[in-house]
Amino acid sequence: MYPKADIPTIQCSLQFQRGGAGAIELGRALAPLRDEGVLILGSGGAVHNLRQIRPAGAETPDWAARFDDWLADIAATGDAERLRTYRETNSDGTAAHARDEHLLPFAVALGAGGKGQPLHRGFMYGSLSMAAYTFA
Repeated sequence: MYPKADIPTIQCSLQFQRGGAGAIELGRALAPLRDEGVLILGSGGAVHNLRQIRPAGAETPDWAARFDDWLADIAATGDAERLRTYRETNSDGTAAHARDEHLLPFAVALGAGGKGQPLHRGFMYGSLSMAAYTFA
């Protein structure tokens, strides 16, 4: 992405036991580094349900599309509280993420950047959203 390696980049491990709240807090703690030119990059999956993979070109299930749209709204509004409580408040949350590890990088990025906008949205194999966001 940066062949000259001229932008500072950090790598950190997520603490799964702290859940979404911990990931959002981590992002908020890292946010001041952005003013120093540090890149904060999260890599995960917007919708990640390997049990629902379908053949290439298959139609996207309704629950996956709804969750992907919901996540885009979370990014647009910067609503970290809705993200933190997604398992309790979004009926598609468990289908979209059987476990949290693929969504936690998004929570860190949201915590660090606030409001965001999509760079790319799209599905592969029916139920895998490979959406990418940039945050303010």
